[in-house]
Amino acid sequence: MFQRLHLRIQVALLTAVLLYIALSSWVVYRTMESRGMESLQRMSVQYTGQQHQNAELFKRWLEETVQIVANREGIGEALSGKRYDESLLPLLDGLRASNVDLSSLVLYGRQGAVYSSGNITSIRNLEQLTDEPEIGRFLRSGTTSEWMSLDASRLYYPYGGKARKSLFHFTRITDSNGVLLGVLQFETSLPKLAGFFRSEPGTLYGGNRVYVAAADGQWLDVNGLNAEVSEETDAASVRFSGERLEAEIEGGILLMYALEHSADRIAIVIPNDQMRGELGKLGAILIAVNVAMALLFVLLARRLSLSITVPLTALFRKMRETMKEPSPR
Repeated sequence: MFQRLHLRIQVALLTAVLLYIALSSWVVYRTMESRGMESLQRMSVQYTGQQHQNAELFKRWLEETVQIVANREGIGEALSGKRYDESLLPLLDGLRASNVDLSSLVLYGRQGAVYSSGNITSIRNLEQLTDEPEIGRFLRSGTTSEWMSLDASRLYYPYGGKARKSLFHFTRITDSNGVLLGVLQFETSLPKLAGFFRSEPGTLYGGNRVYVAAADGQWLDVNGLNAEVSEETDAASVRFSGERLEAEIEGGILLMYALEHSADRIAIVIPNDQMRGELGKLGAILIAVNVAMALLFVLLARRLSLSITVPLTALFRKMRETMKEPSPR
């Protein structure tokens, strides 16, 4: 009878304790998971937001660097074709040589005049460039300047050119009355721009993947080549509006930023592998602690049960002996 009571006491104690351990551990793990992902997203937004500002400062610095050409005295006459300015070519080459981030520079005159840095050949004139949808749209819009991701072969054939896109900047050059005289264009590399958003492996947001979501709907990798992204990533990017997008996707976080004076966007996919790994370690620790606690409570429950049932068993035996009838003589 008391053996059964002994088992029931153990079962009741262990059920209550193990249920408490399991529920509390689940709450702790889920809380840490939620806080961990929230922390990852918050820190990622802070990091990429700062890097986005740095990228925009880099672009503005390049724009200011080449303004020496656009503001040059007599630039209107050179672009109109009234006279050939022999000093423009050394100026363009000098700017390119002094700044490794400038791959090429070209001046297009509305009347057909073209000046370029010496590393490119087979240059098209401004009238021919208007056949390119993005450039034609820019010229018709009246916008002062714009950044575009374009295949360089659509403009000219640079030395060592490959089937990849580069980052181009176009600036309208006008006279005092606002009449278009020509366009100043320079080229820089996409890897330079994307490099601002890369993070070192081992950091919380390390191992991220950077893309350019081009205006024509293509996804480009850091080298300007077409890239494949998951359907979930592509679908999440459709929700982009304004200046920034934050979205949780399978396996990580998608952050997108609008590029100033551009229809392209920068997209950063930050994997949560490292966070999941840390959560996995936490889960393993919780399981180990819970197993140790469960074994401890098994021992304690057994001892507690015995402390109740052993005295009762002894008392019951004593009562039976007392109540026994005396044997006849």
